[in-house]
Amino acid sequence: MINIDKLAREFADTVSGQSPDLACAALLIARLEHPHLNPKPSLECLDRMGVEARQQIADGGDKTQRTQFEILSRYLFRERGFTGNSTDHEDPRNSCLNQVLDRRTGIPVTLGIVFLEVAKRAGVRAAGVSFPGHFLVRLQAESSERDQLPLVIDPANSGRIMAEGDCRELLHQHLGDDSEFDLRLLEPVSAKQI
Repeated sequence: MINIDKLAREFADTVSGQSPDLACAALLIARLEHPHLNPKPSLECLDRMGVEARQQIADGGDKTQRTQFEILSRYLFRERGFTGNSTDHEDPRNSCLNQVLDRRTGIPVTLGIVFLEVAKRAGVRAAGVSFPGHFLVRLQAESSERDQLPLVIDPANSGRIMAEGDCRELLHQHLGDDSEFDLRLLEPVSAKQI
């Protein structure tokens, strides 16, 4: 039996800092479904993927941030096979980081956390985007690029790169055809907000 009060205090402590550890926070949430979850194997899995991704980036030669981001996306979604669970979106395992790592399928936010945590370990600048109705991941832009469409991927759609038209379509799916797309919808969110 899980002590919800103790788990809630642990979670509050984990997310109380300025830049909380997303993986640790997500694994605490997973303990609601898996009370005896040992976080170490999941954290080690993220570490291994970070090392492998860093190596692929180093082997890639081109050192631009965009290329690094694209290499990481290819590594996670093509080579490692992470994808959205399109057949059973409501499966509770989609929300448990340990299960997402084991099964390589989940919902946008948990797949986004995998991307962000591996990016952090591989030295790739990435940020989460709390897009209306659907979590996305983007390249953390330089200040000179803030008025341009950033490189954005959909972690639940095998890392598909989202052009502006794709973002508009996704917005209309979630908020209706009258909704207006604005670049501010692609602003990065902090780890604490995630």
